[in-house]
Amino acid sequence: MAGSRSGNLPWTEPDAETRRAWIDVAAGRRAPTRWLRGGRVLNVFTGEVLEAGVALWHDRIAYVGPLEPLIGPDTVVEDLDGHLLAPAYIEIHAHPFQLYSPWSLGRLAAARGTTTLVCDTSTFLHLLGPGITRLLDASPGGPARLLWGLRISPQTETGLDGPTAFGLTTEQMISLLDHPRVVEVFEWADWTGVIRAGEPLPEVIAAALARGLPIDAHAPGASHRTLAALAAAGASDCHESIRADEVLERLRVGLYVPLRHSSLRPDLPDLVAAVRATDGFERLMLTTDGPSPAFAARGLMDQAVAAAVANGVRFTDAVRMATLHPAAYLGLDRHLGAVAPGRLADLLVLPGEGTPVPERVYVAGTPVAERGRLLEPTPPPDWDALGLGPRPMPAPPGLDAALFTLPAEGAEVTLPTIDLLNAVITRQGEARLPVRGGRADLSAAPDLCLAVLLPALGPEPQRALGSGRAPENTGPAPALEPAPPVVRALVRGFGSVAGLATSYTCAFAPLVIGRDPQAMARALGRILEAGGGISLWDHDGERFFLPLPVGCTMTDLDVDHLARHCEDLLRLLAERGYPFHDPIYTLLFLTANHLPAVRLSRLGLWDVKRRRVVQAAGG
Repeated sequence: MAGSRSGNLPWTEPDAETRRAWIDVAAGRRAPTRWLRGGRVLNVFTGEVLEAGVALWHDRIAYVGPLEPLIGPDTVVEDLDGHLLAPAYIEIHAHPFQLYSPWSLGRLAAARGTTTLVCDTSTFLHLLGPGITRLLDASPGGPARLLWGLRISPQTETGLDGPTAFGLTTEQMISLLDHPRVVEVFEWADWTGVIRAGEPLPEVIAAALARGLPIDAHAPGASHRTLAALAAAGASDCHESIRADEVLERLRVGLYVPLRHSSLRPDLPDLVAAVRATDGFERLMLTTDGPSPAFAARGLMDQAVAAAVANGVRFTDAVRMATLHPAAYLGLDRHLGAVAPGRLADLLVLPGEGTPVPERVYVAGTPVAERGRLLEPTPPPDWDALGLGPRPMPAPPGLDAALFTLPAEGAEVTLPTIDLLNAVITRQGEARLPVRGGRADLSAAPDLCLAVLLPALGPEPQRALGSGRAPENTGPAPALEPAPPVVRALVRGFGSVAGLATSYTCAFAPLVIGRDPQAMARALGRILEAGGGISLWDHDGERFFLPLPVGCTMTDLDVDHLARHCEDLLRLLAERGYPFHDPIYTLLFLTANHLPAVRLSRLGLWDVKRRRVVQAAGG
């Protein structure tokens, strides 16, 4: 278990009078505020299902057992009619910005029984810089409780070194570790210098360890030796297993292992063999890892629990993996993850064993949802006040069709390409194109689109804290000089699209993809005018538009509604030759620096593994 953090929680240790009330309710001397009777309770500590009632004192559980409490005139009595009472689910690894906003995701999560989410700060650090504290204070998850994991390095490559990341100094980043809703470091991905090159541990990682915070590591495909070194460096978990043997390797070095069931990696059926093969079961958890809107619309942790059960995991064990185990990992099992005295009354009323979708959901002792619907309206936060309202997106100089062409010399030119192998994984290829009028001519290459990355929307991201390395470059341009404002590259495998523009990217900069310069210019103009969005154009007009007014990258649309928009976009792109299951991830990760093999970056075309520029910006 991670160390206790009772002094650094979004709920504080109660005063003596409140704890006295818990004791008196448990002892039968004081009437509870709410009495849930006539049901059965899933005990996640023993695996038993017991006939028991649950007495609450406001937001906490005071008593669980067969005895009737003292009933007062103000006690709310509810009969569970034989239903099963279980702890509400915890999502240990949430990315609350996959087009949906934290508010829209939180509403969906609470309605389906996931009442606590540990969320990635990366998008909000990019967009807000030091102003992120306003967002952390607000906890804008509707009925759901948002906790946060501090991201210490961006997911896009800029080539800039220095003492800052996301516009914050190292000291400011460390100070965020003391925010009461920050409960871990999230997805430490830039660990190669520490593990393989003997570099010092980043100061923020060291500060987190000194505070007893868990370190969530991102280590896909890591060898046993690398995993051992990460554990020695202080890593607490890794969710990147795609086979059961990788789960076991992580358990063997002492890591917690979230088993992933997500739209991008629905790996759970292949991972549950590890549940049967190990006695380290208490270190296994579940996550949906930032699912697409269409996947999330079918549920979050309730969907993951159902998938685990469908693949042979005992129901009680699947519930533990979504409740007690993540609470223990965070050091919060005194407060979360069980139906037991002293815990927050985050409760699910389930039809019975084996059915993880709740009929009723309580958050901190208050009913918030019935049969998948919230009981009370929850207005969205004031995004403007939080710094995430629509923001100016000025047009780049020379916004016309010429911006969306590839300058070239000679009779023909050979250029590197980003070849899509699936929705997110790429490899480097090349294309030989004729040159006409000083421009590379794509007309004879129908499998290619031009991708154009424009200037960033928020504070310019920096490279990982604690890294003193400059990227290796193949071109003559110095790595640490600012890159030209527009970056161009060829993409193979996206289909034959006239023009698509999106403000939803890992680079937090508009990205335009297409084959028709006029349509590309119109698509970009559309999202700039709207202050964020995704726009698809054919030669004769716009075919799709989704506004993204929250920080230019998110929307408050209900996830169900948003999912229908995403399905429409997939259908339109499939008609134009897009061959994969989810273009939303493709658009997001074309500018990522943590996935193989080549990506767009502020420096140009970036080789992720070798950490070097393949084609300099402006090339």
